[in-house]
Amino acid sequence: MAKTEKRYNKEFKDGVVHLVLDNGRSVASVAKDLGISEQTVYRWLDQQKTRQRPDKVR
Repeated sequence: MAKTEKRYNKEFKDGVVHLVLDNGRSVASVAKDLGISEQTVYRWLDQQKTRQRPDKVR
């Protein structure tokens, strides 16, 4: 069975990042509660950091 990629809007992603960074929740608990993978949450956190520091290149 092939997996289909689910798309999330910016507001949802920002809310997830907020739960981790501002509310002190763990990535694991947020991912489990929302039914998304921890890898997805970590990717969104990384993207948020990149947006905050556009002058930094990996």
